Amino acid sequence: MCHALHLAIAAVLGLAFAAPPALAAETLTVNLNSPRQTIYGFGAGMKRQTSELQDMVEPQRTEVLKLMFADVDTRILRTYLRHNHEPTNDNANSALLNPAALNFAAYADDVWLLQQAAAIGGAQLDTFYASCNTAPVWMKDNANIIGGTLLSSNHTEFAEFIWAYLRWMKLTNGIDISALSIFNEPDYITTHDSMNPTATQAANIMAVVGTYLTNAIAAEPLVTRPLLVAPDCFNPSGTINYLNTMLNNPACAAALDVVGGHYYGGTAANWTTLNNLSETRMMWMTEYAVLSGASDDIADGIELATKMHDVMAGGGEAYVAFQWIDETTDPTRGNGLIRIQSNSYVVPKRYHVFKQFVNSTPRGSRRVATTSTTSGLLVTAYLWPDGNTYSIQVINPNGTTFNDVTVNCGTLSGTVTRQRTSSTLNAAKLPVSLTATSNSFTDDIFPNTFNTFIGTKNVPPTISSIGNRTVNEGTSTGAIAFTVGDFETSAASLTVSRMSSNTTLVPNANIILGGTGANRTVTVTPAANKLGSATITLIVNDGTLTASKTFVLTVTGSAVATWRFANFGTTANTGSAADTANPDLDAWTNAQEYVFGTDPSSPDIGPILLHAAVGGNFTLTFSANQASGSGYSGLTRFYDVETTTNLQSWTGVSGYTNIVGANQSVTVIQPLTGGPQFYRLKVRVQ
Repeated sequence: MCHALHLAIAAVLGLAFAAPPALAAETLTVNLNSPRQTIYGFGAGMKRQTSELQDMVEPQRTEVLKLMFADVDTRILRTYLRHNHEPTNDNANSALLNPAALNFAAYADDVWLLQQAAAIGGAQLDTFYASCNTAPVWMKDNANIIGGTLLSSNHTEFAEFIWAYLRWMKLTNGIDISALSIFNEPDYITTHDSMNPTATQAANIMAVVGTYLTNAIAAEPLVTRPLLVAPDCFNPSGTINYLNTMLNNPACAAALDVVGGHYYGGTAANWTTLNNLSETRMMWMTEYAVLSGASDDIADGIELATKMHDVMAGGGEAYVAFQWIDETTDPTRGNGLIRIQSNSYVVPKRYHVFKQFVNSTPRGSRRVATTSTTSGLLVTAYLWPDGNTYSIQVINPNGTTFNDVTVNCGTLSGTVTRQRTSSTLNAAKLPVSLTATSNSFTDDIFPNTFNTFIGTKNVPPTISSIGNRTVNEGTSTGAIAFTVGDFETSAASLTVSRMSSNTTLVPNANIILGGTGANRTVTVTPAANKLGSATITLIVNDGTLTASKTFVLTVTGSAVATWRFANFGTTANTGSAADTANPDLDAWTNAQEYVFGTDPSSPDIGPILLHAAVGGNFTLTFSANQASGSGYSGLTRFYDVETTTNLQSWTGVSGYTNIVGANQSVTVIQPLTGGPQFYRLKVRVQ
């Protein structure tokens, strides 16, 4: 029975608004066992307004920096690879860089921002992504920073230009540029700094840059080779067109690490197509914003959430918003995630949507398959790196309420927390948590809201392994330590049970469990006078799911005890199994049967001695049997032929003592004498 929550958030917060028309219930199914792509991470760009951010007054500047790099799980910061650090050819030798001819003064604000980001974001902000709009004008066919393309004779010079930037960033500033795009919307004609190579030209440029950087970094390994991102076209359909050509150039395909593209136009389906073309490469969405003039309302936030959904549902591993900030507080103009002026800033709905999506989809999460009964809601879901936590992103871009939306997840446990961004809420953690019942939960999805549900799978508990054990009969294993645990349930609440595969040897009652919490013990005592093996199974239960581990207990005894158990089912030297007993009534005691290797349950006369007079000799013939089978492991059977004339003093017959039984026939030949001569065969096992 699913738990249904019918309490509108307006009532929780004491707010009031007119209830929109309701739609029929919808069912969302999340398959946590159907993983898709692994998420690399999220971020935004700072290709512009860097100096404006640096010029802000305090404490507002620090507050904005914390909004960017502390409050959001930012993994990627896109920066600007400018065109002017090599205003003229450094030395007309692309194989020999001349640092003295370079001027990196224009990067001062960029370096400041990257250093601030590293200090605030810490190790999690590990991808500084440089994007190049254009090559220097002297390398281009139109001698202009706008449009045109590289002269074919300058492909290697352009590669050196890129290398000079990477090298300076690392060796002078200690900054690793770990991702690099050498094109920015090559398919889009614009009026700002740009370059428009064809797909074929882009492939040739990429091939040269890739080879050059590989060789340069091999010679100077302190500089990290960045992930090469391309083609970064204006929209995914343009990226598809360029990529088809670029992948047909083997050197370009080898250099390309990440397929990147912007999202100005195109469709959600384009991202799926692009992901399929990317093959084993990652796919990143590297730029999007509402360029026509963003607003601060929830519609603008839902627009961003929808774009993020499209990319992730299409297989994207990363999403990079266009820019963190715009230098304006006019809501009809600024399209940054944050809008600033020198002494103030505004945090629009799009920032809160971005924060909510990013912080609930950590790096290393795997997107998992989702289905819904209608198309009214946009849904993606993620299983976190711990393998237990999941998040579900549900966008309602409609003006109607979806009542009693049931979310089925297969295996759920405990409470489900909720976050919501709406016209009145900003990435708010709602005060009422849902409880998963029968592996599902139910909630209402209100109009124009972005909703995140976070919970845990009911994963099986864990139990440590126990190695196989061997004990002698009449002894126990003693207390064997093992541990139990569970992601959702305290160790003290876990129950452990036990089971023996051979209850004759080890009755279940002889498996004693002990310990508390995570540290448990098991003591196994075999039944008296029994030998053999039993598989002991320990099962830990969290109330719903179980896990188990097994080990084999082997009970051994002395050689005689092993023989006795094999023939009588007991090791006890009593009753019909006693050494002196003769249960088969053949005149041989059990002890004699053991020594001679005969069957104590079937009458026989022991070893057969054949004798005869041949010529002037007396012959004895017998079979010297090997000591083998149950009870004889490691033992040898010896035979001694002895003789006497008075039945009192026996001596060994020379050459016929200490005969090792090996299933061979032995014939003893002795000369006939005038007086009486007696012979006997003595057998021993040792």
